[in-house]
Amino acid sequence: MLDTPRLAHDMAVNGGHVDHVAISLPADDGRLSDATWRQLVYEAVVSMGFSRRRWVAVHHGRSAQGNDHVHLVVNLVEEQGQVANTYRDWPRWRSWCQQTEHRMNLMPSSPGPAAMPPAEPRSTAPSGQGTT
Repeated sequence: MLDTPRLAHDMAVNGGHVDHVAISLPADDGRLSDATWRQLVYEAVVSMGFSRRRWVAVHHGRSAQGNDHVHLVVNLVEEQGQVANTYRDWPRWRSWCQQTEHRMNLMPSSPGPAAMPPAEPRSTAPSGQGTT
């Protein structure tokens, strides 16, 4: 059972005891085999420091937009009761994605909010296009 460690230690985890991540390819990259997804998910779990925790991944196939993807769910509580630190894990996920895209010759994904230029301040937004 995925939840056994948390239940065994009778723990409540601030923000929740599971981490759910969808790992998706652009539609133009096509489909990956189950074996390839299995390897990629395992690499991601190790890279993120989740290898001592219970996890499950489901190859969901193509989305309505054609993106082949998997869902990864990790119990953040390990067998001994320690909770994984997911604080600021986005840069680690980003790094893993970029390395994997490069190594597998996949389309680079969008840079995400950390690499985007800051939004225009309200006072300089063109008339009729201000933020709310």
